[in-house]
Amino acid sequence: MCIYPCFSCTSATTCLTCFNTANRAAAPTCKCLDNFYDNSSSCVACSYPCLKCTSATVCLNCAHSANRLNPTSCLCNNHYYDTNNSATGCLECDYKCGNCSVSATSCITCSDANRSGSTCLCNNGYYNVGTYAACLLC
Repeated sequence: MCIYPCFSCTSATTCLTCFNTANRAAAPTCKCLDNFYDNSSSCVACSYPCLKCTSATVCLNCAHSANRLNPTSCLCNNHYYDTNNSATGCLECDYKCGNCSVSATSCITCSDANRSGSTCLCNNGYYNVGTYAACLLC
């Protein structure tokens, strides 16, 4: 008798053919391909930002790992936002933002106490100097 994922076998763990061959390596291993995990009936794609995973919620490696806190959490570093695109990953926020989401200029926090609002403009009595994060007193 074969053990999953073997469909036919020469022994319990040596497959001749694989059960549900979509996204699965050929016999004798029948393991799921990279970017897929086995849910005990088929190989299911890892969801972004996971590149390799063991389940729908456990990442082993992140797609485009640059600027991520660690290789398995897949969260962007501070001052970076996730583009939700495996080709670009985490990109830097605008200089005005401390942290951002969705886009570089969609600020969650501002880079300076004298900035405010979702676009982090300088407060009244302060002015912006080029791409310098701090606002200077008038």
